[in-house]
Amino acid sequence: MKVLLRRWALLASLPVAAVGVAVGALPGGAGASSTQCAICLTAPQTLYEIDGNGDEQARYVEVDIPLRASATSLARIDVTYQTRDDTAAAPADFVGVTDGRVAIAPGSTVGYARVLVSRRAICQAGKRFEVEFSAPTLGRLDNAVTQIRLHDSRCPS
Repeated sequence: MKVLLRRWALLASLPVAAVGVAVGALPGGAGASSTQCAICLTAPQTLYEIDGNGDEQARYVEVDIPLRASATSLARIDVTYQTRDDTAAAPADFVGVTDGRVAIAPGSTVGYARVLVSRRAICQAGKRFEVEFSAPTLGRLDNAVTQIRLHDSRCPS
C-alpha cells in the first residue's frame, strides 16, 4: 500500500503538463479546447504516398501512421484505432483492424498505428480508407481520423 501512496503523491506533486491530463477536462478529452490541452494527440489528416519498397514478393506493405503528442508524458499513452472501408475495402485492399493499439512511451512524443495494405491495391487509382483513433488514456485527440490514399509514385500512370 505504501508504494501506491508514494506513487500517487509523486503524481499529485507534478505540474499538470508532466502528468499528461488536459487542463480543465477529463482524461480522454471531454470538455477541453485546443488552447487548454496539456497533451494534444494529432494524427495526419491524409497520407498520400504509400512506399511500396521492400520485399516485392510480399503480399502486403506495412503502413505506419504516426500519432504525435504535443508534449512528453511521464506515463505511457495508449490510444485505440480501427480501420474503416471507403473506396478501398478490407480484406481485398488492406487488412482491417478493429481493436488496434498505439503506445506512446514515457518521454516520447510519437507512436505508430500499423496497417497492412495489399501490394496489388497500391497502384489502383482512387483507392482510399480511413484509420480512426479513439479513447486515449491521457491527453486529448485533436484529429481523430486519417485518410489513407493508396498511391506509389513508381506505379504506371
